[in-house]
Amino acid sequence: HYDVNADLESLHRLIAWVDACCPFMGEEELRALGDPDFPGIQRLPIRPRVATAPIIERP
Repeated sequence: HYDVNADLESLHRLIAWVDACCPFMGEEELRALGDPDFPGIQRLPIRPRVATAPIIERP
């Protein structure tokens, strides 16, 4: 996914799809949950982030 370049329409479609699948909580509510912590999390190749996830500027 690192080298994927989507055109503007595809990016808008992806944003709409993600937003449509998350109608119950907004960004503020999700970030308030904090980062997950559970047994075995240290074995994951990439640690899940919620509160400390980067903020993406949307077009």
